[in-house]
Amino acid sequence: MDKTTVKRLSCITLIIMGFGGLLLAVSEICGGFLPDIAVRIIGIADIICLTLFVFLFVLVSRK
Repeated sequence: MDKTTVKRLSCITLIIMGFGGLLLAVSEICGGFLPDIAVRIIGIADIICLTLFVFLFVLVSRK
């Protein structure tokens, strides 16, 4: 993978994490309109995106 592709993937993972976090925050402020399963799915997606972001960051740093 070249650096441009890795940077694009990193940006995509950050956007997904930010959107998920914003959705969870709005849900908490508005009284929890998301069901528990949706909160768990968003949490798992954030963990996966964070792991992918760290992996991509290390990959870019080593080159």
